Amino acid sequence: MTAYDATGNESDPTNELTIYPSGQRYALLMDGTDDYCRIESSSSMALTDSMSIEIWLQATAADGAVVYRKTSSSSSSDYWSLEVDDWIIHFKGRTSGGTFDLNSGKSAQDQWRHAAVTVTADSIHLLVDGVKEASTAPPGGQLSTGVRTWLGVHAIVVPVGDNRFIGSLYDLRFRYLPQNPSHINYNR
Repeated sequence: MTAYDATGNESDPTNELTIYPSGQRYALLMDGTDDYCRIESSSSMALTDSMSIEIWLQATAADGAVVYRKTSSSSSSDYWSLEVDDWIIHFKGRTSGGTFDLNSGKSAQDQWRHAAVTVTADSIHLLVDGVKEASTAPPGGQLSTGVRTWLGVHAIVVPVGDNRFIGSLYDLRFRYLPQNPSHINYNR
């Protein structure tokens, strides 16, 4: 099976991601050892104050970054991360204006969950299975942009240690416009 890069940037997945059937779909099986995907920076991926991210995930370990971006390797650099923290789906980040942590309260432990994040100039929303579970006003400043985005995580720029995702991932979508909950629920 071949992954298609719609950005035209020839993104660099690892050579041996396991793709396995799961119900009616095929998923990436991330083993936490050497499985990750790097999406190169480009103008089409310069998602800052207006974006949506969606992905289906199923965690088999309690912690790990699912989709991650950080401006540089500095410990104080801006970043955002859609991740599993103690089995719970979170969207965390830091901008020049402060930090945020949207806690969905929903576990991804050994079950498929559809996670979505929408960002506008005045709000950040985290949805799980089509339901808005957490929201906040952005802390000021822009979300990290202009750098690589990681799936399953790899880079040395992870905020705390080696936070690789272990589990299954399916149907990652980036949109440069925020989707409202009804669109997300319809498209999931």
